[in-house]
Amino acid sequence: MDAGITMMELDPSTSTSPPSLLEQLPTEILHKVLTYLKPNAPSNTELEHHLRHSLPGKYPRYYQNSHRAIQFLTQFPADPNLNNSAVDAQRNLLSCLLISRTIHVATLPILYRRISVYKYSCVVKLAAQISRYPHLGQYVRRLDLNGLQKDHNDLAPAGEKRGEVISALLMQSLNFMPRLWELRTPVDSMDGFDWQLLDFRVLQNILRGKFQHLRILDWGPKLSDAFLDYLENEPIRVSTSITHLKLRCEDTRMTGVIKRLLTAMPSIQILDFSGSNVKVADVLEGIPTNARLTSLKTTLISSAAWSDVSSFMNRNPSIFEGLMVLDLSRQWTLPLESPDDISGVLYQLPPSLRSLNLRNCSMEPSHLDIIREQCPKLMELSIGTGIRLHDLESTILPPHIEKHHDDQYGENSNSDDSQDDSPAIDALYGTILGPMGRAVALCKLRKRLNSVSVNRSGNMHHKFRMSGLQYLDIRSLPIEEQRKIRTSILLGQHSQPLGIIQISGSEFFEDGMLHRLCSAVGWRFCWRGGRAWIARK
Repeated sequence: MDAGITMMELDPSTSTSPPSLLEQLPTEILHKVLTYLKPNAPSNTELEHHLRHSLPGKYPRYYQNSHRAIQFLTQFPADPNLNNSAVDAQRNLLSCLLISRTIHVATLPILYRRISVYKYSCVVKLAAQISRYPHLGQYVRRLDLNGLQKDHNDLAPAGEKRGEVISALLMQSLNFMPRLWELRTPVDSMDGFDWQLLDFRVLQNILRGKFQHLRILDWGPKLSDAFLDYLENEPIRVSTSITHLKLRCEDTRMTGVIKRLLTAMPSIQILDFSGSNVKVADVLEGIPTNARLTSLKTTLISSAAWSDVSSFMNRNPSIFEGLMVLDLSRQWTLPLESPDDISGVLYQLPPSLRSLNLRNCSMEPSHLDIIREQCPKLMELSIGTGIRLHDLESTILPPHIEKHHDDQYGENSNSDDSQDDSPAIDALYGTILGPMGRAVALCKLRKRLNSVSVNRSGNMHHKFRMSGLQYLDIRSLPIEEQRKIRTSILLGQHSQPLGIIQISGSEFFEDGMLHRLCSAVGWRFCWRGGRAWIARK
C-alpha cells in the first residue's frame, strides 16, 4: 500500500442483495483475481543484482524464453505522482473495499501487503491506523521507508525531539507487524533529520529475535556511541532468518558491526555492500560456515582488498559453491589494482556463477579465458578496461575461420586494425555520398558476417566459447573500441544466444549509423533514460 495516497480503512456498506458469482468464489481464488489490480512489486532477492535489471523499461523480449527469465517488476517511485498506473491501482483497490463485505475482506491483505511511506505526515497516519486496527499489521510483508522525506503538510511534532517521536511512531507500527518479511530503513534526510533512535531500535529487535520472519533488510544506520556500546555488550544468542542484507553506511566502523551481526545470520544468501566503506574481507570472516551465498555485490578499492577476498574464497569454497551473481564494479576508472590481483579472484569463481560485473576494473585478455573456463554457465558479463572487441569476439564465438576479403581500399576484414572502419566510413562515405555511404557500410558488415565459417567438429564448438552468454556490457571500453560494434561479427547468428549488448549512449547518436546497421541484420538499437543498448529482434 502506498501510504502517500491514503491510510484509511473503508467499511463496506450494508447490502441485502444476494452475493454475485464473483463473491461466491473461494477466498483463495477471489484473492488471486484481486491481485491483478495491484502492480507487481520488485523481488529484492534478485532485483538490482542481475545486470539486465539495470536497463530501463521492460525486459527485452529475448529474455522471456530464458530458463532463468525474471518478469520485469516496476519499483514504486519516491513520488507516487510519477507513476500513474501505481496510483490508479491503489485507488481501484480502495474502491473494492466498498463493494461488499466479502470483497472487502479479500482486498485488505492485498492493500496492506506492501506499504511505502514517503512523507513524515504519513508516519503519524500509519501509526494511528495500525493502532486502531491492529489486525491490519498481520497483512504487512514489506515496509519501505527509503524514500521518506519532509512534506509541506508535515503533521509530525515540531522541535528538537521530532526525530525521536517519528522513530518511536515507526517502531510502534513495527510492533504490530509480526509477519514482516522486508524492511527498508530511511536514508539521511537533507534537512538534518537523522534516524539514530530508529536504527538503535532495529538493532535491538534483531538481537532479541523479535523480527522472526524478516528476510530482507535494507539498512543504513548512523552509528552512535549508544549503538556501538549496546552491540559490544549485548550477547548474540539468536539466529535470525535474514537472507538478504543491503548496507548503506559510509562509516568504516560498520565493518565490525556487520561482522558481528553476520554471525547471527546462518541463512544469509545475498550481500550488498556497494553503498558502504566496509572492509569486505573482514566482514566476510563473520559469515557462518554453513551459509551459502548466492549473490555478492561490493567494491574492492585496493590491491590488498582483492588479495584478501581471493584468499578468503580459497579458504572457504563451500560458502561460494552456489554463488550466482558477483558484482565487483565501481564508478571510477582509476586503476587501483593490477591484473594479477583480479586473476586471483577469477580463479576462485565457482562453476555456478551466472552474472559477473567487472565494470571499470583493470582487465587483460587472459582474464576472458579464465572466466570461460571457471564459469561455464555464465549468462551475463560486464567487462572492465584493457579489453578489445576482438578479444570478446574470439571468446564469445565458437572456433571459427574468417575468410580474408580485401576491398578496393585494401582493408582486410579479419585484421585487428580493420575491425573498426566506421570512422573511415563516416569520413569517406557519410559526409560525401550520404545514403550511398550507409549502403556501403551495410554491405561491408554483411560481407564480414558471411565470411565467418564455424568449426563444429567434436566438442570444440562449446569448449572454447561462452556458450550461454546472453548479456554483454562493453561500456568500460574506449569509445573507439565500442564503435567497432558496427562491423563486429557479434551481430551475426553465430553469437547466439547473445541477445543484448549495452553500450555508451550519446556517442552513437551522431549519424544514426548504428541504428540502421542493427536493423538490417536482425538487431534493434534501444535508448531510454540515458542508457543505450542493442538487442536481438
